Amino acid sequence: MIKLNSSEESRFRELAEGIIFHPEFQKMKKLKAHGKKTVFEHSMDVARLSFKWNRSLKLNIDEKELVTGALLHDFYLYDWHKARINVPLFKMHGYTHPFTACKNAVRTFGIDKRTQNIIKSHMWPLTLRTIPSNKAAWLVCMCDKAIATAETVKRI
Repeated sequence: MIKLNSSEESRFRELAEGIIFHPEFQKMKKLKAHGKKTVFEHSMDVARLSFKWNRSLKLNIDEKELVTGALLHDFYLYDWHKARINVPLFKMHGYTHPFTACKNAVRTFGIDKRTQNIIKSHMWPLTLRTIPSNKAAWLVCMCDKAIATAETVKRI
């Protein structure tokens, strides 16, 4: 788990509470991500790391937009481990889940276009034509890779 100091944690919770307690978001506690982590835990770690790096590196990214996009980047709401294997490469989970997550986020939370780009581009360069178009999208893309790699390598 990514640790924040008490004032950072308080601000993070203030930004995240409208999402993390929502019944649809809570469903992610039942879905596995990488290693032993749930999609809920993974998304919280990506959001916390993005929040922390934004402040540490003085990137001046809008914190609400950043935390919202980071929390919802994997809001696809299905067990990808049970997905069909015999599908064309570009229909596999790694390629398609950002778009499913974005549709779910728009439907559930009514997110704006900039936040949609954070979600849709977080798998770049795998999603070759969906490139991060703002600093928040680039940061979430990098933080997701850092967290996913740690979860996979450490199997945590």
